Amino acid sequence: MQNQSFELKEISSSSTIVENQCEMLNHDIWCVIENAGYVGEVNVASVSSHSEAVQYINDNYTLCEIERFHVEITCNGSYEY
Repeated sequence: MQNQSFELKEISSSSTIVENQCEMLNHDIWCVIENAGYVGEVNVASVSSHSEAVQYINDNYTLCEIERFHVEITCNGSYEY
C-alpha cells in the first residue's frame, strides 16, 4: 500500500510540473533582433510584451541605427508582428 501511495504522489507531482511548464509556454516571448534576416542575426533583448520591445528600441536606437542595424521585433520567432 505505501508504494502505491508514493507512486500516486510522484505522478501527481510530475503532472503539476508538466502543467506549470505548459503554462509557461503560453506566454509570448518578444525579442529585439539586430541584423534581422541576415547572417549574424543577434537577439539583443527578450521581453514579455510588444510595447516593451518597442520601448527598448526607442531607448537604445536612433532611426538611422534601426535601419543600419536592421532592427526588428519578433514574437516567438516570427517576424509577422
